[in-house]
Amino acid sequence: YLRWQAGIERDGLQDLDRAIETLERLLEIKGNDPAVTAELETLYRTARRPDTLRELLNERLKDMAEDQRPRALLDMAYGLVELEGPASVVPMLEQVLEYDSENLEARQLLVNALQDSDAALAAAAVLEPLLRQAEQWSQLVAVLAAKARVTDDARQRARIVEAIGDTYLDQLESPQNAFAA
Repeated sequence: YLRWQAGIERDGLQDLDRAIETLERLLEIKGNDPAVTAELETLYRTARRPDTLRELLNERLKDMAEDQRPRALLDMAYGLVELEGPASVVPMLEQVLEYDSENLEARQLLVNALQDSDAALAAAAVLEPLLRQAEQWSQLVAVLAAKARVTDDARQRARIVEAIGDTYLDQLESPQNAFAA
């Protein structure tokens, strides 16, 4: 009955707050119900409530099997990136990569985060060691370049540009690009 009522409040009355309250009551009664949780996630996103969305998703993670956590963390990141921006999801993506360092979705979200000045340094800090370990030198150069772009300290930026040049010279055997860096 409460799910039906929430649907009427959401769709018929277009009252997101009342629909959310009803579903929260239902969740208290039923416990961890995936269907109710999914509806609440959608409503929290629609109502632009990142804090309550984060709380809900963290509660869901507590009861989750270890092998399901990476997917749930990715879903959480997708939901929160649009509400809070890339910087807020870098720690979640780092956790995903701790489970599976080759996870392409997490890596792509971090690469996207390199374009955001608030997230670039944190994203680079996660990607840089993974790329070095995997010897993915061209991708490492792109990460270092993004890091240099947002670094305010001139000495730090010079060290990063030097690392780019060294990577071109030593790993990619490209003296022309090393000189250009």
